[in-house]
Amino acid sequence: MNKTNANVSAFIFASTTVLLLSAASTNVYAQSDEINQCRLLQDNVKRLDCFDNLFGRPYRKQSTKRLVEEPSPSVPAQTKAQQNISSPESSFGAEALSVEAPETIDEIQASVTNRVDGSRGYSSVTLDNGQIWKQKDRSRFIVKAGDTIVIKKGTFGSYLLSKTTSNRTSLVKRIK
Repeated sequence: MNKTNANVSAFIFASTTVLLLSAASTNVYAQSDEINQCRLLQDNVKRLDCFDNLFGRPYRKQSTKRLVEEPSPSVPAQTKAQQNISSPESSFGAEALSVEAPETIDEIQASVTNRVDGSRGYSSVTLDNGQIWKQKDRSRFIVKAGDTIVIKKGTFGSYLLSKTTSNRTSLVKRIK
């Protein structure tokens, strides 16, 4: 390619770029005037309609009528687990069972009625209130039947079990 062809190509490219930029800036100025006209409108509904016409409606217009949800016939009234939960103590830890608790408390105190050593070092305990809690970590878990324990809420929906006579805790999950 010789010097003359390179100069012609550069001139065509430059003039095309200038032409496109000037056309785009004209559109921006025209749109800017329309935006300012919309801003000057005092009525909120008219101003919103002006902007919607200028930029298009991003969302469908929703009905302002209040919708009342009716129970679906395919949903059972209450599960057996929901019927058993009536007091704050019996609902403690029930979040893991996907049941809404009527009241929330931060801890419970109960007596251990049974301890079962599970596989892989995870134990579970049955409490005198009927709840069953399973160990989630492999920390030392020294509780036996008759011990009084405290289960407290931890962070991010976790629960910590400890004996009333000890400061050691173990991460647990309610299974019943």
